[in-house]
Amino acid sequence: MDSVLIKAPAKINLLLDVGDLREDGFHEITTVMQAVDLYDDVEIALTEDGTICVNCTDPHIPSGEGNLAYRAAELFRKYIGKDTGAKIHINKRIPSKAGLGGGSSDAAAVLRALNLLCDDPLSASELRRLSEELGSDVPFFIEGGTAFCTGRGEMVKNIPFPGKWPVIIIKPQTDISTGEAYGTLDKVPSRKHYDADSVLNALKDADIRELARVSGNSFFDHLPGDARDIKAYADLLKEKGSVFSLMSGSGSAVYGIFENDKKAEEAFLQIGEKQDMQIFLSHMIEAY
Repeated sequence: MDSVLIKAPAKINLLLDVGDLREDGFHEITTVMQAVDLYDDVEIALTEDGTICVNCTDPHIPSGEGNLAYRAAELFRKYIGKDTGAKIHINKRIPSKAGLGGGSSDAAAVLRALNLLCDDPLSASELRRLSEELGSDVPFFIEGGTAFCTGRGEMVKNIPFPGKWPVIIIKPQTDISTGEAYGTLDKVPSRKHYDADSVLNALKDADIRELARVSGNSFFDHLPGDARDIKAYADLLKEKGSVFSLMSGSGSAVYGIFENDKKAEEAFLQIGEKQDMQIFLSHMIEAY
């Protein structure tokens, strides 16, 4: 096998509760991540000269060491102790700066692809441990699906898939940097926290309405001043029939979960794509 194409899915956060700042500089978080079928295509081929190169269809994405996919290939090579080179091409569909985990998913795809191309020197658990060195969201994408994540997000426990619910994702033009989002939260002296057990029970019962009642996102509760219009997009999704609407990650993408495909498709057509946002119709997906 000379090359492999991996579909790298986006994720949404069905719960995101941000706790206190830890001694290591990270915040303690409690989250439920869910993979959706909005994909980047990541094609990887081994190179004979040992070089690593990355190119991407999005010109705003860095191609060198600033790209997490590049660092994933470098880390894999170091870990297995071989001068393994890689040519990586990313067909970018997942919006960046959206809280959808596109860069982390691409990095996990590179680890999975290189492991496959090198005849599986690493187990799934070893890949997950390796992925922890790349970023908080990367371990989730080693297997995808539905997962309860704690620590800084790297402690991943897979949970039963609640169902292939349709999801509409809206990415506004507004961007929110992760640093800005945490900075805003840290200025709030006392903030609401969410009961993870209630969220997990709602997912176990596949009860979207109960999920809507008990879940939330700390970042969405306290948006930076210049990003408060993002709530209008979540309200729009509710207006068009979503049972559960929330922001993903630290933003700025919001999503709505619908009871069935017909309602989601109708809402998707009614909203349409406008100049100030991108819109995607997708579904929640199981682990791969």
